[in-house]
Amino acid sequence: ENPIPEQRAALRSGTTLIAFRDITERKDAEKRAKVEYEQLVQAGKMVSLGILVSGVAHEINNPNNSIILNVPLLSRMWYDARVILDQYMEDNGDFLLGNLRYSFARERVPHLFSGVMSSSKRIKHIVQDLKNYARQGSTVLNEVIDINGVLKAAALLLDNQLQKATDRLEIGYGFGIPHFRGNFQKIEQVVINVLQNACEALDERSKAIRIRTGFDTRLEQVWLEVADEGQGIQPDDLPHVTDPFYTTKRACGGTGLGLSISSRIMQEHGGELTIQSRRGEGTTVTLTFPARHEGDAAL
Repeated sequence: ENPIPEQRAALRSGTTLIAFRDITERKDAEKRAKVEYEQLVQAGKMVSLGILVSGVAHEINNPNNSIILNVPLLSRMWYDARVILDQYMEDNGDFLLGNLRYSFARERVPHLFSGVMSSSKRIKHIVQDLKNYARQGSTVLNEVIDINGVLKAAALLLDNQLQKATDRLEIGYGFGIPHFRGNFQKIEQVVINVLQNACEALDERSKAIRIRTGFDTRLEQVWLEVADEGQGIQPDDLPHVTDPFYTTKRACGGTGLGLSISSRIMQEHGGELTIQSRRGEGTTVTLTFPARHEGDAAL
């Protein structure tokens, strides 16, 4: 029997009795039950995914680490051997090496080493993304966070990528921004992901990336904003960009986990990641965190 009370009303119309039953509360309860069930199913999936990813990551990382360690050694050996091979070609003319003309191979092999190394690092990055996504347990939020410090650390790590992406990098650090509680490394991970996306969105160095930090006194929120003049996001794609495994960069090696992980980290911090974008004009990503002032007990 339905435990939810039903409200009834009756109106008499001539000789006809019309009865109404208010089932709003029951429908709301059914919706809540459905959401809770889906959350339980998702939690079960995440546990299974975490176990699976942990094992797969170990099996992939071991041989991949061997590649990362040995490719530089092989590359140095090639450069040493090339001195002897160059002398041999000068004395005896061109010759075959691995079914390739040596004159071609001497230029091509370094690019092959570079390609293998780049691909191996990409594998490592994908595996790390999967591990981050499947990792269980809540983040410990016990550090005092200076948002300007996080931005400086992330920008330093990505300095080379930012300089390659644009000639118009603008960074504005706000003054008097209160600190808040959180996990420095996790927030830095979010900022790095957003900055990398901004770099990848640009197709010309003449287009800008603008980064700012500040404090909204009315909402009591610390914020960080990254705006790019890149390609923008299709309106149909925008609602899904934080969905796990959703990516428009699959052909370029995108996993679709970066923004999903970032969104989850922001939620853990009681914050929010918002995205505004116009196709062909650019994208603005804003991170907001609830502020904690120096006098607060939390600090």
